[in-house]
Amino acid sequence: MTELTDAYRNLMSGTTIPDDSLLIPLLRWVSGSYENVETCQGINKRLFYGNHKVYIQELALNNTVKNFIRYPKAPKNEPKLSFFYKDAAKYFGWTTKELQKNISVLDMSTLKDIIAKSFGYDDKERKLIGLGKLLGLRKYINR
Repeated sequence: MTELTDAYRNLMSGTTIPDDSLLIPLLRWVSGSYENVETCQGINKRLFYGNHKVYIQELALNNTVKNFIRYPKAPKNEPKLSFFYKDAAKYFGWTTKELQKNISVLDMSTLKDIIAKSFGYDDKERKLIGLGKLLGLRKYINR
């Protein structure tokens, strides 16, 4: 990964031209920003028909290219939270592999509360997933 970041920095500073094999990863990183979409789509349409050195120079010379976005990191599986991910997979009717593929699309902050209510988590389980304690029935139970 350091080779790619060094290639990007050198390309934008104009010191050296990176290797032709780094064009596709550079395009992927640069195309994450909204301002860069038009430039990257123009290069992407002509990618297999022209010279890659020219396209790398086009990335460097185009003034609309502002920044790059890194690859998304894989979610870390914690053994303490395995019960939550199993219940989330049951909630959607997915297998655990399907949940891992779609977890980057899901809004986990709102999903935690929904899963906790659907499966009736107690205070210990709610604390593990980062939710507060249940306060609704305590005043009636402690009489």
